[in-house]
Amino acid sequence: MSDLTEGYILNNRYEIHEKVGEGGMSFVYRAIDLESGNVVAVKILKKEFCYDEEFIKRFRNEATAAQKLSHPNIVSIYDMGNDDDIQYIVMEYIDGLTLDKLIKAKKKLPWRNTLKITAQILSAVEHAHSHNIIHRDIKPLNIMITEEGVVKLTDFGIARAVSSATKSAASDSAGSVHYLSPEQVRGGFVDERSDIYSIGITMYEMITGSVPYDGDSHVSIALKHIDGKIKPPHEVDPTIPYGVNDLIVLATRKETNKRFQSAGEMYERLLKVMKNPYVSFLVDYENAEDEMDMTVAPEEENITLNGESSGVIAEENAGEEKTAMVRNVVLQTITYLTAVIVSILVLIFIVSRHNMVRKNFTNYNIIQYKVENYTGMLASTVKEAVESCGIRVEQELVENDEYPAGYVIDQSVQAGEILQEEDSITLSVSAKEGSVIVDDYSGKSFQAVGT
Repeated sequence: MSDLTEGYILNNRYEIHEKVGEGGMSFVYRAIDLESGNVVAVKILKKEFCYDEEFIKRFRNEATAAQKLSHPNIVSIYDMGNDDDIQYIVMEYIDGLTLDKLIKAKKKLPWRNTLKITAQILSAVEHAHSHNIIHRDIKPLNIMITEEGVVKLTDFGIARAVSSATKSAASDSAGSVHYLSPEQVRGGFVDERSDIYSIGITMYEMITGSVPYDGDSHVSIALKHIDGKIKPPHEVDPTIPYGVNDLIVLATRKETNKRFQSAGEMYERLLKVMKNPYVSFLVDYENAEDEMDMTVAPEEENITLNGESSGVIAEENAGEEKTAMVRNVVLQTITYLTAVIVSILVLIFIVSRHNMVRKNFTNYNIIQYKVENYTGMLASTVKEAVESCGIRVEQELVENDEYPAGYVIDQSVQAGEILQEEDSITLSVSAKEGSVIVDDYSGKSFQAVGT
């Protein structure tokens, strides 16, 4: 038995309600835990997986390991077991939608939203890696997003059970080939960096709206992970900042030692990119020597110039020996003094130019922010993202029945316009009658709030 009917009570405890999802290896139902009264999600293995003893053993071992994980961005596992031939796992119920559905609905996500979602994924993966658990099947279908914008990563450890114990996979399971790392395709050694690659591919799909590799068959797609070349996101969409582009490019390197070496390392770089998204941090190794020559050239010219000035030798034709000696001494003295004066002038010029450049750099180092269309987005998320760029955000509550409370319905600055640091934008936020905006006093003392 695999597809349960509504009202079925599993192991005299879990009352099955409607089906809320289906994957290549399982069905997912919303259910009620009759002991606690809580709403839970119950994953039921499909019939073809229920009679493979090796698979079931590995499945339970991996589920047991994942059950030890406790993290706000990981779907909690509460229970597992079987009811006759029904193998099941009881999990935290998430009232939201998968990242896969979100991408399909939005076509592609703004780069700032992509970074915020990725930050939560990395936080979850770093926690799992610290417990020696590698996900192995990170993809949008295994990432849930709540109405509050919280990311929840699902199916920890399940991928290992599938790849180790089954000889064939259903179509949805095989669909993971779009996100497999090259070493997984080869059947080689898999470690934390394999998850990094899959996160990079997921980021690529979020920000461009499509996966980097596609084809007529799973085999052709898999081979592209090994020898194909990913088109950088910035070339797909020039509005994607270079820092965001570099983050994805580095995560999807084919050689594991050239990727981020841990989720923590990628997370730290992501935070830097959030602050300076338009700054590229990748080095083009093929042109590294040329770039270095271009950087050093001005210094070499200055050195050569000084050398020529101090090395001028005055030569006189044959004449009276005394006159020649005096003339040479005078010329050398004049040359020396000229060189000293020129050196001082050059030094003064360099210092003044340096100060001017620093002043100009300070003047031009103004953070500019391109306004996006925030309509329909959660106001708190928009406010946090915009304020991180130095833009002041004001909110005004507007009664509105079209959007739930807390969502942006209008904005004072239109999408596409450019704001600079200290500029302001006003968001019209949907609200119910009588609602007010409360400032964030997290971390402040009662006395500080009172004043």
